[in-house]
Amino acid sequence: MIYLVAAISLLPFTSASNFFPLIPGTTWTYQDSGSQSTIVDIVTVPKIQGDEKPYGVIKQTINGEVIGELSYRVTGNSVYLIGKGPSDEIVERKILMIGGSLNWDYFAGAVSPYSTDEIHINAHSEPGTAEKLFGKLRDTIVLSMDATAGGTKGLNVHQVATYAKGIGLVSFVETGTAGSTKIDHTQTLIDFKPGTGSDISNVGQ
Repeated sequence: MIYLVAAISLLPFTSASNFFPLIPGTTWTYQDSGSQSTIVDIVTVPKIQGDEKPYGVIKQTINGEVIGELSYRVTGNSVYLIGKGPSDEIVERKILMIGGSLNWDYFAGAVSPYSTDEIHINAHSEPGTAEKLFGKLRDTIVLSMDATAGGTKGLNVHQVATYAKGIGLVSFVETGTAGSTKIDHTQTLIDFKPGTGSDISNVGQ
């Protein structure tokens, strides 16, 4: 759920939950460039980790078939991807920050099960242009990421993701190369259903 100023009013300590809602039942539907008929549906469900800190599990389906789950936690102005590290330990990787022009980097795990090379990501987020989405002008955050691993002949990918206030990811563009394979991939939000208890009527004001 990876894409990143007019009428913009973002404060330095804006909660990331405004741009990355994890309310149970929230559903996003995307048109995916991988196939003319591919629709990606992502639904949040409630779950509690062993340390009792809540996090949201996002299930991803393609044409009705579940292809994976990813776990996220929102803390303050940051969004963390919850996963396993090199020794199977639970790690939190900061994948999004809200509040001005920000830069950070992190390692996203091995490039493949057959390689020890870790993917290094340099990330940058900044306020974007307000967009009219679902009948309302909404603030946006633009996240740019450069992912590399294995040198010039390995993985070299540039990603741009745009998040809208009260909705979440609205577009994702990925270009680059993985070895000799060219990557050119997009996802565009075509439908959004807020979860129970969510109120998007006041979003973007």
